[in-house]
Amino acid sequence: MQLNGEMVCWIKYYRGKLELNSDVHDHNTRHKTDLHPLTCRTNLTKNNGLNMGITLFNKNARTAKETGN
Repeated sequence: MQLNGEMVCWIKYYRGKLELNSDVHDHNTRHKTDLHPLTCRTNLTKNNGLNMGITLFNKNARTAKETGN
């Protein structure tokens, strides 16, 4: 649990250096404000700390938006 929290905090700190979905897609998408996960060819890189942090951050951000926080 603490590791997940640390990954989310790290992503929050560095999110200005990461791409948003709106930077990648020319059209409007539902998740345009989410961070864009890195392109990976293997499960090893898919499950690395950076991608896991991006996924957790995006899920956290959606939950916060839904609850109105």
